[in-house]
Amino acid sequence: MTEPKQSTLTGLFNRLGSSIPAVGSLQSTMRQQIALHNPNQPQETLKLQLALKAASGVVTTEEANAREAKLYSKNFFLWGKDEAADLSDTSDRIAFLMFKSAELQEAHAQRVAQSRVALKDIRNFENELVPKRNRRQALSNKLTTLRQKNDKRAATEMAQLSADLEQMEREDATFEESLSVLKRTKVHEAFSLHFAAQRELAEKLAIVAAYGDVLLQRMDSSGIGEHYTGREGTAAVRAEVVAALDAWSPLKPLIPTPELHLGGSSFLGRSDTGSFGSTHAHELSQLDANHGNLSPSPAQSYQSANSRAESPPPPLPTRPVPV
Repeated sequence: MTEPKQSTLTGLFNRLGSSIPAVGSLQSTMRQQIALHNPNQPQETLKLQLALKAASGVVTTEEANAREAKLYSKNFFLWGKDEAADLSDTSDRIAFLMFKSAELQEAHAQRVAQSRVALKDIRNFENELVPKRNRRQALSNKLTTLRQKNDKRAATEMAQLSADLEQMEREDATFEESLSVLKRTKVHEAFSLHFAAQRELAEKLAIVAAYGDVLLQRMDSSGIGEHYTGREGTAAVRAEVVAALDAWSPLKPLIPTPELHLGGSSFLGRSDTGSFGSTHAHELSQLDANHGNLSPSPAQSYQSANSRAESPPPPLPTRPVPV
């Protein structure tokens, strides 16, 4: 009776686990919804704020994956310790390679976090500009109202307001131009870090995987137990993979930077050169569905009330139904 009961419980836990959304997915949804419904979040930087929240989720998830990978390597190593000499030695080296891979993931997560900081600079700078824009818009709206009155008493006030608005526009023009330059500078900085980290991770993981292949090629699947003589070879794998990782340099990548081959005016008409938003419209809509309704909150819709009419509240976000 014990085994059937155990099997039933195992099946129950598996079904429950498959019906509960992943913790990382719930955390990501929560981060997005907090940003969407934060009354202090300016509408002008909302999209970038959502991107930053998603990037934070990428970092957190990769760090969690790296911890799980280290735990995987540890438990695999502990299992192998009790096996025959050849399997024990080989599993020891496999566990080491797995652990090194996890360390590379951790380092990559830290680099992604660094790249995120550059994008935060754009958000912070533009957030500081929002009150200035709102003040200009409020003056502009007041001028529009006075023009509709079309009387002499309003003329004097209109002249003063026009002068004030022109002065504000001159003073703020430098900040707006600086923002335009800052956006381009920081996007370049952020994704230079991002893609450099991605290349380093990919190439170093390829090095580890290559030595994993070498290790497995030396393994005798028929089993040789205590007569095992392959320790020197597996030790060499460990030593050489560490040396290869240490010797890796961004100045000498394994895969050289490609050169573009442009195809003239007809090139842009090809189906594989379309906009990301067009070619992946379905996939992007599915992401929206998985994270609930990502419409701005009523508070955000009211952020620039002087510049646009008040809109009705959007529907409340719904939690995705587990399948």
